[in-house]
Amino acid sequence: MQLILWRHASASHYTGYDRALDPIGHKQAEQGGQWLAAHYPATPVYTSSALRAQETAAHYPQPAQAFSALNPGKSANAILDFLLDAGEERLIAVGHLPWIGQLAAYLRGEQGYFPFNHGMILVFDGDTSGWQMRASFQPQPVSG
Repeated sequence: MQLILWRHASASHYTGYDRALDPIGHKQAEQGGQWLAAHYPATPVYTSSALRAQETAAHYPQPAQAFSALNPGKSANAILDFLLDAGEERLIAVGHLPWIGQLAAYLRGEQGYFPFNHGMILVFDGDTSGWQMRASFQPQPVSG
């Protein structure tokens, strides 16, 4: 399986699931969506039910499906199980801290937490026997 982790882009400072991307976040998400479309076209996209994740995913040309299983507060292990059970050969998962940083560290064979910046993308190949990081993308700095 190829698992592509995409952290939601920069969002407003409000709290809750209805928090929208800010102007910088839309620019970050646009960069990420273009990079993904160029390198991983026609890939299924799963997001959390939070608005900021759905708005990030909207910058990729493939329609996204929202799942509460990817919401903030879920464990990295539960999310990995959910993604593996999806049965996709390749999948983009748009998510949140802390689980996306914890899952990235686990897939890299590390303990703890990987510092996952807003709009960052990591690409892994593997299965339950092991994972390899194949690519990464970090949006260029932008201003609002």
